[in-house]
Amino acid sequence: MVHSSEHWMSDIYESIKDKALNEICWPATHDSGMSFVNDDLWSVGVNDCNVVTQNKGIDDQLKAGARVFDFRPFMWISKRGGDLYLGHFNYDPASGACGEDMASALKAVKSFIDREGNEKEVVFLHFSHCYKWDTGMFEIDKMVLDPFSYDDIESLRREIEGFIGDVMYVSTDEKLNVGTLSLKDVVESGRRVIVTIEDKNFSSDPKGGFFTIQTPRYGYIHDQGKCVTYSDSVNVKAFYQYAGTDDLKDMESKERRMLEKYSACYKSGDGIFSGFSWTLTRVDWAFGKCIEKLAEEANNAFTGKIEDYLKDGVITKEIKPSMVWFDYYSDSCLEPLIKLNTL
Repeated sequence: MVHSSEHWMSDIYESIKDKALNEICWPATHDSGMSFVNDDLWSVGVNDCNVVTQNKGIDDQLKAGARVFDFRPFMWISKRGGDLYLGHFNYDPASGACGEDMASALKAVKSFIDREGNEKEVVFLHFSHCYKWDTGMFEIDKMVLDPFSYDDIESLRREIEGFIGDVMYVSTDEKLNVGTLSLKDVVESGRRVIVTIEDKNFSSDPKGGFFTIQTPRYGYIHDQGKCVTYSDSVNVKAFYQYAGTDDLKDMESKERRMLEKYSACYKSGDGIFSGFSWTLTRVDWAFGKCIEKLAEEANNAFTGKIEDYLKDGVITKEIKPSMVWFDYYSDSCLEPLIKLNTL
């Protein structure tokens, strides 16, 4: 069956409504706001090849079926003051660019959620890598980005609330484990956008619709064979592998090992999200393959690899990735995930 990419959750709702959120396979876009470089908001050495990660704006990503978004807030103080944009930057030495402005991205989410026919669609917005820079594109006197201050995080919160406050999922349980909620729980609440902020200056505020998230990376802290222990105060518990390679075979093997490790450490009832970072990284910033070409290679292989994982028993009805991250996401990435959701 071919499903509507815009309404795919509605199409299969009866099959997935009672599943916990971490038991659903969610299509996710990496560096979601970077479908273009915004005017003069770029640094030396940046071009579409090395900084653009998507070819659709937020609205079109939603229409193509994406439901999890990697929003990286950025303020370029010397050029736009405290205005918020979505960016893609290296921290040190500082380099990168801004894409969509925060307001237009949030408006797109609100419009999608309110649109007739989308009443059973749920969206995650993950805010992280919050930075600001007070320099011009050709100035090299300050080559390290500044993290958001507490006041900057508060400004970010106010902007989010101003555009989507009435559709953000809220809870009176300060220690809510979001992954254990059923899809039906969220849909029937009428508030279908789950917002997480990953920043040292942010504290959990479920009543206000803001949740904490912990995202340890398998390759960085599981090398000794230990499983991660999550704090009870963390609302969204995630476990994933960022491959950090431009080699498809290497990336695929790391993602496979991540799933095998996840299945050894956790049960679905734990509410812990497992994630595939199905992306190839431009290892050589100046001379490597363009992000678009790397994404094409990875995305073209995705359906076949999912079939292999099913045949090999790496993916089963009980063990599957919760969130799959893509560069240059398109609806061609969606159908394999729908298949996994209806196992």
